[in-house]
Amino acid sequence: IVEWIAIKHDVDILSAALRKCRRRMLKLGKNELEEALVRREFVLQYQPKVERSDSTEWKTREVEALIRWRHPQHGLLGPLDFLPEAEAFELITPISEFVLHEAGAQLNRWAEQGLELSVCINLASSQLNNPVLAHTYQRIAKKQGLACSRFTFEVTEQDVANYNAPHLMVLNEMRELGFRISLDNFGVAVSSLGTFEQLP
Repeated sequence: IVEWIAIKHDVDILSAALRKCRRRMLKLGKNELEEALVRREFVLQYQPKVERSDSTEWKTREVEALIRWRHPQHGLLGPLDFLPEAEAFELITPISEFVLHEAGAQLNRWAEQGLELSVCINLASSQLNNPVLAHTYQRIAKKQGLACSRFTFEVTEQDVANYNAPHLMVLNEMRELGFRISLDNFGVAVSSLGTFEQLP
């Protein structure tokens, strides 16, 4: 077990270094990201979340929206190739709103085909400092004609490990408006179930 953990640790370090090197090679600029938004080069892919009922049937009730960038020169880029730059250039807000708009539109298209699904969207750490986030997202959902409960927002455990942090007010407000909150990467920061007692 110790050997496996050591190997996994080495792989994680190498993977992180590779992503960092790739981003340096891509050299993405702020203007390029802004133009990508205007030209609608960002696309969403959906990963189904399945659950098994009492029978042998597997059911999909929710999908996770995963953003990709169809870059004109570099091809399809994953989020780790461009989201760190989007954060640095303070473009994460318009990109996240794009994801919410697109995911809502897709839910409506599926509903027309008889599929009633919910969608899960990752929430960047920097967005938790935005005091109008909850109401902005509520307006977007309402514009799509969708209940806030159709959207789950994933936050990483390290974002909420300190239960006195002011950004928990944003999450509380989102919950009060009907959005669902999901905790991702549990056990990475504070591997204790007791942590849940302090969270909204």
